[in-house]
Amino acid sequence: LIDLFTNGQIKDLKDYVLGVEVGLDTHSRKNRGGLLMENGVEKLLIDYQVEYKKQVTFALS
Repeated sequence: LIDLFTNGQIKDLKDYVLGVEVGLDTHSRKNRGGLLMENGVEKLLIDYQVEYKKQVTFALS
């Protein structure tokens, strides 16, 4: 952590912290939107009696 401040990578702590805060807020907003979409799609699947898996993993090999 000391290296970040002493080697000049972070020139303004206030701007750096604000950037981290903005990034975290954006990430939170994205997650809330995704959860709302998941819930909406899940409701439709249940209403139409479509069999589904709530969470699955996918790997590219």
